[in-house]
Amino acid sequence: MKHFKFPDGVTAWSEINKMFLNQEPTLFESGQGAVITGSLYTYGLTIEIEDAKFDPDFDFGKIMGYTISKWTSLLNNYLDLDSLDVLKRQIRELEKNKSVNRNYHIGFNFADSHGNGKGCLVSGIFSRMINIEKPRLSVILRASDVVTRLPWDLLLMLRLGSYVYGHENFTIELFIRSAFADDISLM
Repeated sequence: MKHFKFPDGVTAWSEINKMFLNQEPTLFESGQGAVITGSLYTYGLTIEIEDAKFDPDFDFGKIMGYTISKWTSLLNNYLDLDSLDVLKRQIRELEKNKSVNRNYHIGFNFADSHGNGKGCLVSGIFSRMINIEKPRLSVILRASDVVTRLPWDLLLMLRLGSYVYGHENFTIELFIRSAFADDISLM
């Protein structure tokens, strides 16, 4: 596993893209990844984001070509809102009680409500660990295009964690089994 730590979501996205653009040896040499017909792949990428923040001025429409309706479609496809409300109540109760152990892990699976998803978002775990002040949202992704999908994945994690925890004082940890980018999207 290749582990990288960043202060926030935009920095994570930007720095990961730079690593791909520069074909950083830690990502691509010695069986760590591959360059195949203009596309770059790396495996076992872990990204930790210290502050669950994403620049509010980041223009997803201008930079990524996405619209509000696309965001709504992604939410409706990947999130079961009823289950999310149950999860929110459980987490907030644990946080409120500050249980002695404070080492809970409550997991969830992403939905595919439209039946045509690619299963890129797999599952997540809300956790509070002993001797670590901030709670953590750990998310497992099957795959992510680091140029066009990673910022959306990061924003979704931020919003998901904020909704469940009720604040933005948590860390995000992504486990990406297969991270990729093609030369056209990198340029």
